[in-house]
Amino acid sequence: MEELLKDPQFQELLKDPQFQAILPYLPYIIGLSILQIVLWLLLANTIRTTLLLVQKGNRFMTPGQAFLMALPLFNIYWNFQVVRHLRDSLNNEFFDRKVPIDENPTQREGSMFAWSYLVRNFPLPNVIIYIAMFSNFVAFFMYWRKIAEYKKLLKETAALAEGEVVADEAEIEEEYRNSLPSAEE
Repeated sequence: MEELLKDPQFQELLKDPQFQAILPYLPYIIGLSILQIVLWLLLANTIRTTLLLVQKGNRFMTPGQAFLMALPLFNIYWNFQVVRHLRDSLNNEFFDRKVPIDENPTQREGSMFAWSYLVRNFPLPNVIIYIAMFSNFVAFFMYWRKIAEYKKLLKETAALAEGEVVADEAEIEEEYRNSLPSAEE
């Protein structure tokens, strides 16, 4: 590290006016990059837990492979693979469970997410990049929400198949409140 700091080329870089102009924004850039990776990891975990609810024979990818979405640059390609494999896995699982769903679950939202992320990484004019970044931001959360919906449906149909009664959140909350000791006791 000390050798790097003494290197004349590195010293020249530090004195470069363009580098000096970027330097005040560096903490924000690093912070946003970390936030983006954390969001990718959370999405990958949602995909992983969704795939864990799918029978092994119906999976087109292992649940752990979802975390490859958090690898910068590689995820440009991997987003398309996850969209395709998750769609096929959900199609097979819901067909086996005889649950009527859209023909290609998560396909539309996932494709929008993957394509907008791809465009966002092309060297294009700033206006197009900003539009792609905004559409990618929106598509990311739409895709995440759609996956969460199908994950919930997988849980409900698995519970129904086992003969359990699935309660909604309001019923669970009311049951919890009723189980608390009252102030009179």
